[in-house]
Amino acid sequence: CLPSRQLSAGFSCVFRTRTEHSYKISLASTTLALQLLVIYIDAGFGKFSDPAGSWRHDADASALDSHLRFTPTALFLRTLLGWQGMRLAGATTVCVELLVVPCCFL
Repeated sequence: CLPSRQLSAGFSCVFRTRTEHSYKISLASTTLALQLLVIYIDAGFGKFSDPAGSWRHDADASALDSHLRFTPTALFLRTLLGWQGMRLAGATTVCVELLVVPCCFL
């Protein structure tokens, strides 16, 4: 939602707040929000339905283990989290992608 003076003419919805500022939602910003929502839900569902179950908190091998090996920051995070922390972080990732991100768009 951008202030109306920052948007050019085109498809938009106008909203007024209690402080009487006018906001418009453009087709482009709506499409971007929907695209992000679809990406996160698709990623979360893909992780949730993983046949190996590597994104579960009780997985034998954490899915994050393969992601946190190649950069200094990732190696630091891997050391900081430890084995159990990586397993819990993987499960938390799925929950955030499926539950929290869609709530941000309400």
